[in-house]
Amino acid sequence: MVDQTMVLVTRTGSDGERLTRALRQAGWDALHCPPVRLEGPENAEAVARRLAEVLPVERIIMTSGEAIRQAVALVGHEVMSSIPVIVPGPGSARRARDLGLESVVSPESAGNSEAMLALPELNDVEGRSIAILAAAGGRALLETELRRRGARVERIHVYRRLDQALPEGLDQRIHQARQLTTLISSGGALLALESRLKPESWQKVLAGRVVAPSPRVAEMATRSGCRNVVQADGADDKSMLKALG
Repeated sequence: MVDQTMVLVTRTGSDGERLTRALRQAGWDALHCPPVRLEGPENAEAVARRLAEVLPVERIIMTSGEAIRQAVALVGHEVMSSIPVIVPGPGSARRARDLGLESVVSPESAGNSEAMLALPELNDVEGRSIAILAAAGGRALLETELRRRGARVERIHVYRRLDQALPEGLDQRIHQARQLTTLISSGGALLALESRLKPESWQKVLAGRVVAPSPRVAEMATRSGCRNVVQADGADDKSMLKALG
């Protein structure tokens, strides 16, 4: 065990399970405890029709691996294969290419909105049509800033975040941990933990180390009362492991 620290992993699904395994292999006492789960849109047919109406556009932004998976499932890769697709990082870029998308661009490391907005493909966008494929409530900065730059933006919610039960006995595990580090995957995960953990468990999260994937989430954590916030270069496994030290 590394420094007798328990690490809470809030990333959802198989991606979170993979990161948890990597942490355990590196010697950490890691526990996968996503407070939300990801699912496709409630009315997939309606969202697919909306995508078909909007496409083609001049740029597509897919905000996560789940957005990539759901978009391809909804309309196939062919309609998007020749359009520049901007994704958060190298891992999501590989996933997009594996699913048949060809013109994929991503920041080299940091998987946050600021790094995506710094890409040349999103600089000179006045008058250009851009589709943002995301979940409700995520990465609002992208839409706001691209509209400010003069782009014509359509945001389509291709997946949902739904509440998920925390692992049984999580509060007890947190209470017993000598030291605690929490890997926060998103602002939504942070808020969900705060609302669903027992007050004494949440206080231990605040007193421990919190690793955030972006400046926005790091700021949210600080405002929530987290006293030791570390900002990773992005949300990918490599960035999170590096931030742990």
